Amino acid sequence: MLKAMAEVTDVQIYNRLVKGYFRNRQIGDQVEVMLCDGNKYQLFSQNQCLQYMGSRFRTVLEGLQEDMTDIEVGRFMIERLILVHVPDFKDKF
Repeated sequence: MLKAMAEVTDVQIYNRLVKGYFRNRQIGDQVEVMLCDGNKYQLFSQNQCLQYMGSRFRTVLEGLQEDMTDIEVGRFMIERLILVHVPDFKDKF
């Protein structure tokens, strides 16, 4: 989900999530597991993540136009369902 909101690397995500908790190895380990899951699905870029989300959630989202691409559906999902009070993807990240 975080990779879908901004074009960031795994290292950047790890550092943001573990920030201030480097002594607590359990948190770092959990973040590593989540990042490895993304790699298992071959999701490396923002557009790949948006496309994956769009393809999986297209069938359950309402208000979609029929000609929307999977990437557009992923963007729609983040805009309308994730932190709806925050307009910018980078701010949501």
